[in-house]
Amino acid sequence: MGSRPSKGRQSSVHTALHTPLLDSNEHTGPHTIDGRYVVVALYNYPSGGPADCSIRFGERLNLLSDEGEWWKVSSSATGYISYIPSSYTCKVFNSSMIFGPKKEEMEESLVSEGLKESINSYLYMTENTECEEWSGNWDT
Repeated sequence: MGSRPSKGRQSSVHTALHTPLLDSNEHTGPHTIDGRYVVVALYNYPSGGPADCSIRFGERLNLLSDEGEWWKVSSSATGYISYIPSSYTCKVFNSSMIFGPKKEEMEESLVSEGLKESINSYLYMTENTECEEWSGNWDT
């Protein structure tokens, strides 16, 4: 029987999940495909039930316009064009943000950050997520 992590722990895990693993030789600017920036949805949007969502957690989006707080994006999976709050997205700076770190890399990162107790929370989150695209392979 586990308990849910406190809000402070969730933010630590959230930060660890969205911190890119950069290689010193890897390009550190935003990732582009066909000259467009790539962003990943951090939440379902709109945030109603799963059936109401036009954009899902972990979905790769092409950034069409990043002016203001509402960004115009197109879904890489469906081609659907929509506006989404910029705070619901994260610009991709390397492929590990798209494909996600390997389980072993994430566990090692959490342990090295002193968050060993968060490993079970991380594993629960990755194994019980609605959107499997987060760790899936996308055509680039």
